[in-house]
Amino acid sequence: MICAEELSKELRALFIVPGLQTTFPEPVQMQPTSRNIRQATMSLTPEQEGDYQLVVQLLEGDELVKTLQLNMKVRGKVNG
Repeated sequence: MICAEELSKELRALFIVPGLQTTFPEPVQMQPTSRNIRQATMSLTPEQEGDYQLVVQLLEGDELVKTLQLNMKVRGKVNG
């Protein structure tokens, strides 16, 4: 979820999680939740516990607008 004063209706999010994805993902169209907020989601199913680096690239058309990097921790019961 992102918040900004001016957001393009064409904003897309590309979720990249090395170690969890077997193919290169396609960008996801960001949906408005209010006038200033857009969100996009993606499902991931980790096979094992661990620390993963989540990279989200925000795209407007083919132009990279911003890259976000987040650490993701997977703990507890995984995949079954």
